[in-house]
Amino acid sequence: DIRALFEAGRIDSSIRPNPGTILDALRKKYPHIYTLPSESRIKVEIANLNARQKKNEKEGASGKDRQTKKRIAQHYVKFIETLVEQGTQRKLVYDKVLSHFTENGQTPADLPSEKTVKAKYSTVKRQLKLKQQLGNM
Repeated sequence: DIRALFEAGRIDSSIRPNPGTILDALRKKYPHIYTLPSESRIKVEIANLNARQKKNEKEGASGKDRQTKKRIAQHYVKFIETLVEQGTQRKLVYDKVLSHFTENGQTPADLPSEKTVKAKYSTVKRQLKLKQQLGNM
């Protein structure tokens, strides 16, 4: 309901409600519910909705147009798993991936970014740790 009122205010700024107005609208719509959010909670929710809206505008995409995440090729994942098992430090992972897959000074076109490699490293390390913890139980 907060989102609906926010969206209506976004479309027509003359009817943009403040937290007090939203709370009054919620009280009218749900007269027998006593666990309605406070004005400060509504203010936080509006801030979150504004931030999400600005992020979407910055990316230049609505929810429908946003690109799906690209998957990392399996051979990169296997190599990253090997690096995790060897105990390679996270900050060195991308350099090792880059040097391993570079041939004749040319990097592959599908080589993931440093951020993506480090994120995958963290995910694989966390999964390995969970498996080890479950195996010890």
